[in-house]
Amino acid sequence: MLAVWNCNAIENELDLEQACLSQMVNLQSALEDTAPIVHEVTTKLGAFASVWAAIAADIRQIAHSSQSCSESETSHVLFTRRVEMLEAMYQCLSDALRYYQVTVRMPDGSAGPDKELGMGFYNMCMWRVFGRTPAKA
Repeated sequence: MLAVWNCNAIENELDLEQACLSQMVNLQSALEDTAPIVHEVTTKLGAFASVWAAIAADIRQIAHSSQSCSESETSHVLFTRRVEMLEAMYQCLSDALRYYQVTVRMPDGSAGPDKELGMGFYNMCMWRVFGRTPAKA
């Protein structure tokens, strides 16, 4: 009788392990199907992180320049021009993000980020501000 009970316990444990394995296979398949979407989202988040890093660098530069602009008239003029240039560039970025917000659609037709903002808007802004696209660093 004890042997039958042990056999049933082992069979039950085997059935449970097979059910868990089946669920893991289903989960792995679902995760593999979403890998391209996750990659796309992380790429877009990386682009936004780069924009924020550039904005932070500009803020640090403005803070540094504002402290030294009282040293001479030339530094004051350079500071003013830099702020005006950044104002134009960030206005362009604002326009581009607004355009992106209202025109880009999800594959199902709902509003939202379907396409990468990409370098097109960046280059357009650089052309508008500098009259050319900057060389890659």
